[in-house]
Amino acid sequence: MEQLDSQSNCTACSAGAYCEAPGTIIPSSCPVGHFCEAGTAQPVPCPALTYGSGTGLQNESQCLPCEPGYWCSAGKNYSCNEGFYNEATGSDDPETCMRCPEQSTTDAKGSTSRTDCKCAPKYFAAAAGNAAEAEAGTIRCEICTSSMDCTAAG
Repeated sequence: MEQLDSQSNCTACSAGAYCEAPGTIIPSSCPVGHFCEAGTAQPVPCPALTYGSGTGLQNESQCLPCEPGYWCSAGKNYSCNEGFYNEATGSDDPETCMRCPEQSTTDAKGSTSRTDCKCAPKYFAAAAGNAAEAEAGTIRCEICTSSMDCTAAG
C-alpha cells in the first residue's frame, strides 16, 4: 500500500473563505464585515472607517468606506436612527449622528443631511428666525393651531 505525503492532499483555502483548523476539507465563507485572502485561517475585519457589505469578501479593497447617514465599527455599518442624520463620510462613532432640531424628525434611518429633518406631526416649519438659521438650513418647528392641518410630518 502506497503512503501519501500528508502535504500532497492539502490545498490552500480559496479567497473569500477561511479554513480555521488544519486539514479542514470544507471551508467557511468569510463573514460580513471581514475579508479572507487565499489561505486565511481566520477572517480579517475590514479596517477602521470601512465596512464589508456581504459575505465572501476576498481582499481589503472590497471593504467600502463608511457613508454619510451611517457610522462604522468592527467592519460593520450602522445607520443613524430615525430623527438623526450624519453628513460626514468615514464616521466611526454613533455620536456623529446628530439629532434633528426640536419637534422635528426624519422619514427613515440613515439620513444624510439636516435638510432631511421635517417637522413632526402637529408642528409646522416656521420661517428661519435669523440669517444664521436660514444659511445653515436649520428648521424651526412650531405647534399647529386648530385651523391648520398638521397630521403628517413636513
